[in-house]
Amino acid sequence: MNGKKVRFGTGKDTIGPEEANFKAKLPKKANASGIIAFRKKTVEVGSFPANSLGLFDMSGNVEEWCEDQYKLYYNNGKRIDEQTKAMRGGSWNCVRSYLRCSYRSGRGPGLPDTFGSNGFRLIGHRDISD
Repeated sequence: MNGKKVRFGTGKDTIGPEEANFKAKLPKKANASGIIAFRKKTVEVGSFPANSLGLFDMSGNVEEWCEDQYKLYYNNGKRIDEQTKAMRGGSWNCVRSYLRCSYRSGRGPGLPDTFGSNGFRLIGHRDISD
């Protein structure tokens, strides 16, 4: 974000359940503050603050399908060499470390989205100069 080395799409090195939708595990005392730790589903885009570039939900909510290639080398202990599409950004069903900007996973075209946690991050522009 803006040339900074950060771990998450929020533009920070840390991330919490008040900044993104993910499988957060908070102590019971923290839940008393009203912060919901694990929402168990996608939430409406813009439910969390925008990052420093004005983009919403770049970490969490849905795991983003990317054009990038991702190679799978092992499947159930057997070596394979299959090109798949990369997934990034983590979803509501991922733990905090999977939301890192650098984290990638792969998903083959024939694998189902069991949890309904895959999607796209669409970036739009709204002219606010008026």
